[in-house]
Amino acid sequence: MIQRMRSKRIFRITAIVILLLLTLSIAFVYVNDRAGGLSDQRMSKAMGMSDTLHIPVGKSPEKAIQKFRTNGESSQIIHQEPVDGGMILFTHRTSQENNSNLQVEYARKILFGWKWVWGGGGLGTNNLVCVLALVS
Repeated sequence: MIQRMRSKRIFRITAIVILLLLTLSIAFVYVNDRAGGLSDQRMSKAMGMSDTLHIPVGKSPEKAIQKFRTNGESSQIIHQEPVDGGMILFTHRTSQENNSNLQVEYARKILFGWKWVWGGGGLGTNNLVCVLALVS
């Protein structure tokens, strides 16, 4: 009888410890990856910024990049390339009549969705043709 009570007690304590560790792990991932979280603070500090970046989380790579690039311009996705842990997106924004703005963005898959990591672009008249030739 006493042996049985001990084994039940050990089982309960083990289950509580496992549940507590799982909860703490998920909480840490959330605090790390949320907008303005620990990863954003580390990135801001490494870049020498006084303020903290607030990189939002999206449900898809496109939404994550769209949320980060909040300038209101619409963009056309030219190509998506899955890579380890994320997705590289080539987007095109038409800014003027004969000019094009080519953007290359990288979004990382996290537990709660997708998060923009890096990206940029260039403005020019022939850069879109060059990248399309490289992608094809």
